[in-house]
Amino acid sequence: MNLFSMVSAVGEWWEANGANITLDADRCLHAQAKAATCQRCVSACPVNALMLADNNSIMLKDEACVQCGLCVHVCPVGAFRGEDSLPDLLTVVTRLPQQHRVELACAVHPAPEIGPIQSQAVLQTRGCLAALGPADFLSLFAIGIEHLVLRLEACATCPLGQTRTEIENRVTLASQIVVAGPDQAAQKVTIINQPHKDWAQRPVTSLNQPRQSRRDFFKSFSMVETQQDIIRELAADEPPAATKNRRRLLTAWRMLPAAIPLVISPELANGLSLAKFTADPTCTACHVCDRICPTGALRLEIDDQDNYQLTVAAGQCVDCGLCLDLCEPKALHRHLPATAADLLAEKPVVLQQGRLQRCRRCSAGFVAPATSNLCPVCEFRQKHPFGNRFITSSKHLANQDQP
Repeated sequence: MNLFSMVSAVGEWWEANGANITLDADRCLHAQAKAATCQRCVSACPVNALMLADNNSIMLKDEACVQCGLCVHVCPVGAFRGEDSLPDLLTVVTRLPQQHRVELACAVHPAPEIGPIQSQAVLQTRGCLAALGPADFLSLFAIGIEHLVLRLEACATCPLGQTRTEIENRVTLASQIVVAGPDQAAQKVTIINQPHKDWAQRPVTSLNQPRQSRRDFFKSFSMVETQQDIIRELAADEPPAATKNRRRLLTAWRMLPAAIPLVISPELANGLSLAKFTADPTCTACHVCDRICPTGALRLEIDDQDNYQLTVAAGQCVDCGLCLDLCEPKALHRHLPATAADLLAEKPVVLQQGRLQRCRRCSAGFVAPATSNLCPVCEFRQKHPFGNRFITSSKHLANQDQP
């Protein structure tokens, strides 16, 4: 297939599927805080359909969007929604007579039926493979796939070809979790970037029109209840406390038969938006981190006796960086590397606790040295009655490659 044919195929697929990528602007980090520096979706979009507007908000140009789905998995807070093909993909895979080595090709691949004979099943997805995130690849490993083959040789002539690097990074991240290290990732994934002479013709199953034999039909009824529960749990929609991608990642990770690696490298943690946080005694219990956290990972609770407790549930944290940017005393700290138990914990861990004082001017609760009887805001107003104080961003999101 030449470049013109590939462009036409992508255009026909887009017209058939329609514009189904939507942006919920209220969930975007820029809607949470004007100091937000996140531009992951803008940087990743292969067709410049996303832009940062003058009012510091992300805008989606529907007429330019080609539905690759990359933004759905790049966004740390789930501001983008698109078609979710994982439920159908898991269902088809569980019905395969053998599912040790599965091959995936995109919807516009010119010849997915010609390929390596080692693959026991060849599946053609409904769109670009960029629509599958690390959590989706990890879900495939969790249900028993031992080796994934990705057909990316057509990316060289595809208008969306620049997504190839991101696809490779995502499946590599998932494989590193399974084999507990980057050196053994080749045991789980084969990425095909060039065609080979010794390829043969094999049957292909399309997720648009999956073939179902009589054996498949009866197997769907004979699936054990645990398999059905696994599919439902992995493919469930988003709970209120976390994004769907994060919940899916944690669910699949815990289902893996292999032991979870004890220590997660900074590179792997950054790629999966995982982080461990601590807080030092300079915390003033001001509620900013609690109110700004988009997933509810950070909580500040105060009882009737003015006892406070700041907690974090690392499993819900998506490492968006807003708490680091907006914490005025810089009491919060991000730590990597960290253990898997620290990064995946759903049970809240106490960061700071103590007893609040009450401001003699506004009666607000605060944490401060015993010699102070004014909250930080009133104390600033007393010293600078006509002054202003602005938050200086730490630019955390602009330096995601740094631990």
